[in-house]
Amino acid sequence: MKLSPIYEEQLAKARQEGQRTLVKDLLISRFGVLDEQLGAIVEAVLVLPSKEFMPILLNLSREELLARFNRE
Repeated sequence: MKLSPIYEEQLAKARQEGQRTLVKDLLISRFGVLDEQLGAIVEAVLVLPSKEFMPILLNLSREELLARFNRE
């Protein structure tokens, strides 16, 4: 079944927004707040596939996350 281009576009936007929410919620859960510094790395994190960014978000410290994604 082929979906209409408009529907596919809306679906892609919804997925992207869902991932953005997931990243923000995970950062809040780990660090207690999504301050300006952590908020600034969200878009850089989303460039990676979820298979890659999930372990990074779960394992790196705040300082390691900021260092990794502020460079890119």
